[in-house]
Amino acid sequence: MPRQPCPFVIEAVKHRIPAIRKAALAARGEKLGEAHRQTTKRLKEEALYGWDASPIATSRLAAELWDAIRNEDWSIGAVGSNNRPSWHRRLWDMTRHYHFTALRPAAARATARRRRREPRLPIRNMDA
Repeated sequence: MPRQPCPFVIEAVKHRIPAIRKAALAARGEKLGEAHRQTTKRLKEEALYGWDASPIATSRLAAELWDAIRNEDWSIGAVGSNNRPSWHRRLWDMTRHYHFTALRPAAARATARRRRREPRLPIRNMDA
């Protein structure tokens, strides 16, 4: 779960929402949550296509890399991939603001240099 920067503001807003609206928002949240779970399930099934292909499929690379880093503090610097959704963006849990940085190569290098002092695992996009 992402950190909440202003919990007191969130609570103040929640207290101002009428009860009937809270019920509607909860129902909408459940509906969207179920749609998200179904989409995630479908994407994981799509990632299996070409699993044993040679050379290795990018979907397999993203899935196996995610298994290796999921408990680490990481950041991926993605470079343009022809407007094609990359597998890491489809399969990985991106819950922190720094998990995905959509930067061009020069900006990505500069950002990496600035972040050397941060104990974060930098990853380069494998789809570019």
